[in-house]
Amino acid sequence: MADESQRKLKLGWTANSLRVTRIPDMRMKLSKRIPARTKTIQARWCKAEWTKCTKKYREIRNSIRSGSMQTCYWCKHHFSDGEMMAIAAFDVGNKTLCQMCAKELQES
Repeated sequence: MADESQRKLKLGWTANSLRVTRIPDMRMKLSKRIPARTKTIQARWCKAEWTKCTKKYREIRNSIRSGSMQTCYWCKHHFSDGEMMAIAAFDVGNKTLCQMCAKELQES
């Protein structure tokens, strides 16, 4: 247990760091430490370069659905105009991700 803690500190992990691990059934998984617990979600697939976030895209998407797609589902990063968004299929449905979260998910 102490070796694990030392390894995490050596890698620069903090209490709010994301942890990505592989699940035996070959699904991808994202984990993050939330005070007093760790939240983990599983994804069936992820497409890293899905579409660019534009003003027109936001207008159309917001008129179709009540929830906005202006932030990353996992880390809450706000998308800027021209930024490439990723999409992943989670058990709760398809969600948009930033490139950093998509990369971590695909590497798991």
